[in-house]
Amino acid sequence: MAVFIPRPAKASTRARVAWGPLWLQVLIAMALGLTTGLLLGPSGAGILSEPAGEHVIPWIALPGNMFLALIKMVVIPLVFRGCLKSPGSYQASA
Repeated sequence: MAVFIPRPAKASTRARVAWGPLWLQVLIAMALGLTTGLLLGPSGAGILSEPAGEHVIPWIALPGNMFLALIKMVVIPLVFRGCLKSPGSYQASA
């Protein structure tokens, strides 16, 4: 006698349902970034003092800087490979 065990849904499906569409995620992230910058920045609400901001803000910027560095590490070799491969795949018509 076979026992039916349902498989759980894929993680990507659950994540998409839980977080909504990508454009909404981007807008929420932009609003959170703007709010954080205005609250912690010296020209905004100025919750942090100047010396404290000089120590805290680089730590907040660290994940974004690491993400941009990773993108650069991936994009540059892909563009270089594309520039090398495209002339080799060109076929002249007779």
